[in-house]
Amino acid sequence: MTKELAPKFKEIISYIKKMVNIDISEHSTVSSKPRSFFNLDNSKLHYTKINEIKRLSHVYGKFKVSENGGYGYAIEAIKA
Repeated sequence: MTKELAPKFKEIISYIKKMVNIDISEHSTVSSKPRSFFNLDNSKLHYTKINEIKRLSHVYGKFKVSENGGYGYAIEAIKA
C-alpha cells in the first residue's frame, strides 16, 4: 500500500502533465517513510518519455530526476 503524495509532488506531476502531456500519477509511489522524493516506476514508460521528463527538469529547475537503483527513477523537489 502506498501513501498519498505530498502537495509539492502533486504540483510537479501536474506540471509534467501540462508541459509534456505525460500522466505519471499511476507510475508514482511514495515510501512509507517521509522522504524528499517520490519514485517513478519506469517499467511501463518508454525511454523517450523519461528523457522528456529529464529535459523538463533542467528547464523548470524545481525538481531533479536521478536513477534510484532497481526502483526506477527518483523525482526530488528542489527547495527554492
